[in-house]
Amino acid sequence: MKVIADSTMCEGNLECLLICPEVFAVSEDNQAKVLTDNIPTGLYDKVRLAVQACPRAALRIEE
Repeated sequence: MKVIADSTMCEGNLECLLICPEVFAVSEDNQAKVLTDNIPTGLYDKVRLAVQACPRAALRIEE
């Protein structure tokens, strides 16, 4: 699993960070940032929830 953050869509709402801080961060310019290219299998459910919770649909998953 890989997660892509679209900086043109992100508003920095922090939903992803609140749900899964192991994978997401927010940069100084208030944009979502993915911390790792290889998501550990134990975090798949949290990552999916974070992607679904993004109010601007700025995150997507590539399997």
